[in-house]
Amino acid sequence: MQPVPIEKVKGIGAARVQQLQKLDIHTVEDLLCHLPRDYHDLTQLYTIDQMRVSVPWFGKLEIVSEPSLSYPRRSMNIVRAKAADDTGTVALIWYNQPYIRQQLEQGKTYFVYGRPDFRFGQVRLLNPMIETPEHHPGARLLPVYKLTRGLSQGALRKHIQQSLDQFGALIDEELPRTLRERYHLYAKRDAYELAHFPPSRQVRDEAVRTLSFTELLLLRTYLAAQREGARAVSIEKMNPVVPEDYYKLLNFVPTGAQMRVINTIAEDLQTDRPMSRLVQGDVGSGKTAVAFYALYAAVKNGRQAALMAPTELLAMQHYEAAQEMFTPLGIKVTLVRAGMKAAEKRAVLEDIALGRSQIVIGTHALLEQKVQFEKLGIVVADEQHRFGVRQRARLLQKGEGVHALFLSATPIPRTLSMILYGDLDISILDELPPGRKMVQTRIVPPQKREAMYDFVVGKVQDGQQAYVVCPMIEAEDEEDNRSVEQVYNELRRKYPAVAVGLLHGKMKQSEKDKLMQDFVQNQVQVLVSTTVIEVGVNVPNATVMVLEQADRFGLAQLHQLRGRVGRGEQQSWCFLSTEGIDNERLRTICMTEDGFAIAQADLQQRGPGALLGTEQHGRVDLHVSLMLGDGRLLEEVMQAFDWLHEPEQEVLYTQVVQAAQSRYAQALEQIALN
Repeated sequence: MQPVPIEKVKGIGAARVQQLQKLDIHTVEDLLCHLPRDYHDLTQLYTIDQMRVSVPWFGKLEIVSEPSLSYPRRSMNIVRAKAADDTGTVALIWYNQPYIRQQLEQGKTYFVYGRPDFRFGQVRLLNPMIETPEHHPGARLLPVYKLTRGLSQGALRKHIQQSLDQFGALIDEELPRTLRERYHLYAKRDAYELAHFPPSRQVRDEAVRTLSFTELLLLRTYLAAQREGARAVSIEKMNPVVPEDYYKLLNFVPTGAQMRVINTIAEDLQTDRPMSRLVQGDVGSGKTAVAFYALYAAVKNGRQAALMAPTELLAMQHYEAAQEMFTPLGIKVTLVRAGMKAAEKRAVLEDIALGRSQIVIGTHALLEQKVQFEKLGIVVADEQHRFGVRQRARLLQKGEGVHALFLSATPIPRTLSMILYGDLDISILDELPPGRKMVQTRIVPPQKREAMYDFVVGKVQDGQQAYVVCPMIEAEDEEDNRSVEQVYNELRRKYPAVAVGLLHGKMKQSEKDKLMQDFVQNQVQVLVSTTVIEVGVNVPNATVMVLEQADRFGLAQLHQLRGRVGRGEQQSWCFLSTEGIDNERLRTICMTEDGFAIAQADLQQRGPGALLGTEQHGRVDLHVSLMLGDGRLLEEVMQAFDWLHEPEQEVLYTQVVQAAQSRYAQALEQIALN
């Protein structure tokens, strides 16, 4: 389907276009791929006396009081109303949504959806979704979408149905009929309609399965074709560099997993095909030592090596470690960073261009056109999910026949890796250094929060340091006291003798760098931060991690954040502060430090949100809410891929390759896969 601008849909005017664009909806296909985040079963309504705290609730309520609008402070407004049914009353409260007052009418009945809580002696629904019954005559399952201000559920449903009626016949059927019949898939147009407006949950699941299966198979096929193309390129072989010679440079004995992966990289470098390998390893598994072998091997072969890191702090840490290891060998290590003075930058660029700098480490600054290498042999991208495909390609294009090594601390289940990284060979570091102490992880209910912080301060008084991570910069409502700014102010007020620092994404880069350096040097003892510290921070003296409102984080993210501690010899702690909700996800993180087990659990419980996308390049939908948590679906996709490779399916395989190239050739240049 060729891109059709969203304004071509009847009934969508200029104002609506702007609203839809805020949801990243620009074309008809974008609109059809904006699948419901939930469905309300209109045959299963609940009453007020059936409400349970923190359990989603859906029912039919009458507004029994005149809605009010108040302004408790300049940056906040609150709409309040009281609603009732035959079993009781409930308070409805909306923060910073003044337009809601115009949508409510005393004495009128609405469908209401929300998550009840209990505060100040009353049951409340905070920011509930409301709809009038006449918006969905005859529907059984009512689709519920992510919205933006000014766009209602009813309007979005109407636009989606109109786009199907108007442009449904133009939807490309990307998979051949024979393949669809073999794997029981709907036609794509039907799958879209049944995913949005299903008669039952079962039909909805089958429709989303069709869309997910299609996207995953096309992605797997596209990446496989890319891999086959890359392997067709012939390059100059490198001479062997014995791993045992490299091990003598280390101040520790490598693990068996490290030696296994290094041997594999050594074999890759001795072939006449460019290496393209992903090394997945849990936090603390020793990926850097593996990467430094690749840098060393390139230099021993008379080539230059480049290591690209996503943050200046991480680049600096790699630079200092590389200097310590390689400078005594007469190998020159250079750091390229933003903000270098003109004279310094000219000298650095000249050293790189003339080959005097043999190992070059930097951030995105390495991608600048002015950074030219004499003979680049290998590129390493650390925390590779922070870089888009196009960015990695730009660095590889700075030389001929360049080997590529990608590092990731985001464990991904095996079958999913085979699909998402179909263009890469994959090695896994599944062993941690001996003697490393397990981080003690505990769930902390509200009544023990004060004791938790007293414990933190006790560790600080012993000379150790702590992180406190909050999910938000600012409070969402007047009663929320867990934003990074409020926790920072609370700790400074309560513990004035402790040096507390504040870090979040809205700060200037220079401010963030200065604060992190102060933390590294123990001038800041407790760092209150958002998740910007998730990647690339290595402070062995930090032994305590506090995660406020831990239930708002995904398991994989909790695991990454926990990995910021436990890097020294002292016992480390991770506290999951929560509002007391019985949470299976948090119990999972307490029971294991196996990142792959945690990733599998996260995938099953939350879907692919934590595994796809980057901060720099936005979220990767793959156009649908993929059912990646369904292991059976992933296995079926791989079975279909293998079946298409059978000689008698050559014609079908060619059709799927063409569809895959049409789908992904442009898109994958813009995004990155974690």
